[in-house]
Amino acid sequence: MRKLLITIILLVTFPALVHPGFFGNSVDLDDLAQLSQKGLEDLKDTEFEVFLAQVRLAGAKDDLKKANGELKAVKKILSSEKSDLKATEAEVKAAKEIQDKERLTRAESALQKSQEDYTSAELNVAWKAQEVKARKASVEKAELELNIAEIQRDLARVAQLVSEKVPAAQKYSAENLEKSLKKKQKTLTKAKRDEEREMWEAKKSKEDYEGKIKE
Repeated sequence: MRKLLITIILLVTFPALVHPGFFGNSVDLDDLAQLSQKGLEDLKDTEFEVFLAQVRLAGAKDDLKKANGELKAVKKILSSEKSDLKATEAEVKAAKEIQDKERLTRAESALQKSQEDYTSAELNVAWKAQEVKARKASVEKAELELNIAEIQRDLARVAQLVSEKVPAAQKYSAENLEKSLKKKQKTLTKAKRDEEREMWEAKKSKEDYEGKIKE
């Protein structure tokens, strides 16, 4: 009865127990129910790491959603600035055609301002577009970190089943899990480098934009 209670607590606290991992290697809850009280308690750390990885992934996805929203907004501003630029160009042309010097002076001044605003808007879009790329890289990294946490969780589950000589342990392949873990860890190393590069590019794009608007 006590083992069942602990299993229920783990189920409520760590929903990942009853959901297959990214690779479908998650150990069945029925098999985990055969473990001792101590065995179940020993699994809490790896279960919690999966929970933390899920939270980090959710946060990364939320950041990406916000970045996409900001990119959409600045693209609208760029479109508006482009329309204004075309209008001021047309005004300069019209002033030249009628040889109205006063009107031409005003139009050229407005054109210069419009060109500056358009350039700033372009740089803003470039920054936000790079920010989206950086956030996508963060999501990819977070997904890999969740993959790895799930595999490490499953390895801990299988090890505990083997340690307590639970017959169901033979259903699972620790060797295959180890292979998947090594592969994902190698991929994660690259993903971290990609994220760092994209973040650096986003920082540079932001500096370019802020430097322009300060001129």
